Amino acid sequence: MNSYRSVFDLVSYLQYIFYFAGIVFIGLSIYEIIELIKNSVLSVEIGDVLELGYNSWNLSLFMLGLGVSFSTLQDPSKTQNSFSKKVWQDPQKGKKVLVLMMGIALFFIIWGLLGLIVYTESIIGRLSYGFLAFGIAYISVVRAAIEMFENHRTDKLSPVIK
Repeated sequence: MNSYRSVFDLVSYLQYIFYFAGIVFIGLSIYEIIELIKNSVLSVEIGDVLELGYNSWNLSLFMLGLGVSFSTLQDPSKTQNSFSKKVWQDPQKGKKVLVLMMGIALFFIIWGLLGLIVYTESIIGRLSYGFLAFGIAYISVVRAAIEMFENHRTDKLSPVIK
């Protein structure tokens, strides 16, 4: 059993490659926008600037979502640092953080679905796949956080979710 945890811990380090790729796509978008503004004399429309960013932003959200997914492969019985340990040990702080995390996941999923169904021709519509990928990946982070909370909380008498 311990060897499986070790393998998952090692595979979880792929998260950093995906985080880096997400940041690179954001950087490429910013670079393209700056080049467009520099190379145009006086006629840069906001639509032209945003058009360059859509694909990079979508890919960035997708890569960040993959990174978030891989981060959940780590052992939930261990905390990353003393700050997260303090949060997960305190029942009130832990519950507040879990509610916040659930809200973040819900935010990205709702905006992704709205973009697919309602706002198909807007910025939200063009970023909908990235929003959905990140939101779905973030659900796995919430699940891992619940497990961490259950492992580290000081009042282990009552379960987190009844």
